[in-house]
Amino acid sequence: MRLLALWVATAGALLGWSEYVFVNEGPAQAALAPGWPGQVLAMWGFYLIPAAAFLALARLRTLTHWWQAVLAGGIVGWVTEGVVVPAVYEGPPVSFVWTSLAWHAPVDVMLGLWLLPRLLRTDRPGWALPALLLPAGLAAGTWALWTTGDSAEALNMTLGEFARLCLIYTPLVALGALAWAAWERDVARLPAWAAWGALAACAAIGVVQGLAFPVFLAALAVLVALVLWLFLRPAAGPRDHTAAAPVRALWFGGFGISSIVAYALWGGAEAAMDQEILILAAFSSGTLIFLAACWRGFTLR
Repeated sequence: MRLLALWVATAGALLGWSEYVFVNEGPAQAALAPGWPGQVLAMWGFYLIPAAAFLALARLRTLTHWWQAVLAGGIVGWVTEGVVVPAVYEGPPVSFVWTSLAWHAPVDVMLGLWLLPRLLRTDRPGWALPALLLPAGLAAGTWALWTTGDSAEALNMTLGEFARLCLIYTPLVALGALAWAAWERDVARLPAWAAWGALAACAAIGVVQGLAFPVFLAALAVLVALVLWLFLRPAAGPRDHTAAAPVRALWFGGFGISSIVAYALWGGAEAAMDQEILILAAFSSGTLIFLAACWRGFTLR
């Protein structure tokens, strides 16, 4: 039962980081429209697919180091972009590689499902979680400005609308982090054959989605195989049995509040922000983190 709960919570966290903290226009608009609970639940269901991939990877190798979490995040990102996105709201996107490496790997997985859960455990100092969450909230509020501007796709959310979005994504990401803090060791209960089966099923769906782009599909398959090999290089290590400190999850409220504060201070939809510079800075740093993780995996002794 806990493994099932962990799977569902993981899907919610990936949804929160991937669609709502990222402020993906379509899902964000749907989350702000009438009938939004049904839209959020439907998206949550789709995110059970990349969540299954993450649980499978975490079963095959203990995510001891940051670079393992980043490599796992790259694979989860490709599942998200190659399976969920085409099924939900558009054809196979050009962002297959770019968004997976620059956002899903460092943010969704390394931050959301690896680092934050560790800071929710009793062996870490109590100040560490707010020291990370409050600046992360400021960064999230600043990042949301990329959806402002004069283009037809711009959301230009009011402060009230952005606050509503924060009220959706904050409990989602908190739930996922707390679940991994408390139940990570339960991943060992997943049979190895089930883990490999989940990865194979994700790969099969991805192949079907990408058949219209055979050259791109072949290149992506080689890239995924390389990253999976780097991820599997270290031997499986022991799992962390440190108890979680659930009361620390209250600090996620500070994450949501600081997001709103940052958006308000910048001026929200009226912000004089160069969106291209913001996107380039965020995605360049994310890609560099992924490349550093690949290098660390390749040079492992």
